[in-house]
Amino acid sequence: MLYLRIEASFFQPKVIFFVRKPILFANFPYLYRMNTLQHITKGLLRLAYPDDCPGCRKPALSGHLFCSECTYHLRINDMHRYRDNLFTLHFRGRIPFVSGTAMFIYRKGGRVQTLIQSIKYRGSKHTAFKIGLLYGHILKSAPLYQGIDTVIPVPIHPKKKKIRGFNQSAWFSRGLAQQLDVRHDTTSVVRLEMGPSQTKHNRWERAQNLIHAFGLTGSPSLEGKNVLIVDDVLTTGATLESMALTILPAKPASIRFCTLAMGLR
Repeated sequence: MLYLRIEASFFQPKVIFFVRKPILFANFPYLYRMNTLQHITKGLLRLAYPDDCPGCRKPALSGHLFCSECTYHLRINDMHRYRDNLFTLHFRGRIPFVSGTAMFIYRKGGRVQTLIQSIKYRGSKHTAFKIGLLYGHILKSAPLYQGIDTVIPVPIHPKKKKIRGFNQSAWFSRGLAQQLDVRHDTTSVVRLEMGPSQTKHNRWERAQNLIHAFGLTGSPSLEGKNVLIVDDVLTTGATLESMALTILPAKPASIRFCTLAMGLR
């Protein structure tokens, strides 16, 4: 086992290097022994359990989800305040819905991309949940998002869930549902086909791939319910449109959309 060797004067204790000896504090004044131990403990805990900012992977502020820079740069937009916005332009004239919103704007190479990748590929499901809580707190006071009965995340295929370990949209929507104090429904809509990756496809190609992607289970009933459909990122809108078309035969009272981020066309 490796130990830290420390040299210290009365005024300036300092770490020299790693050696196979126990740490001796015989010549330390009590105050400096405690301060040095605290710094060592915090450093070792950070090495073992890094509390990284999901927006840039630098150390987060103590007690906060993000670092100071990301807290400043990750601006939550105000789409939730407007019935017509950049989000809803994807669906006007295509399907009946009330409103749609995205928490962040997604730009390639930006902090939001790092945030999405951190959630998806580093297994940061609890980050998605905390962000859902944050945005849910905003939506519950937004006039266009009053009266929601159930929140439904876009499901992923069981095979993909087995590979990834979780559905990032479901964890984001779970936070939303908890703040809105409504049902979090992960059973009424299922993914029937795994399908190819949609990353490099245009809207028409995505729509074709998603024609038979989802199915209704009928449990619980969505008849007369005000439904909020949730996904992680809006690109062309094909996935959310397919979800809405799957749900409409169940006769919901209304449909709204929400995503963690939205890419600009």
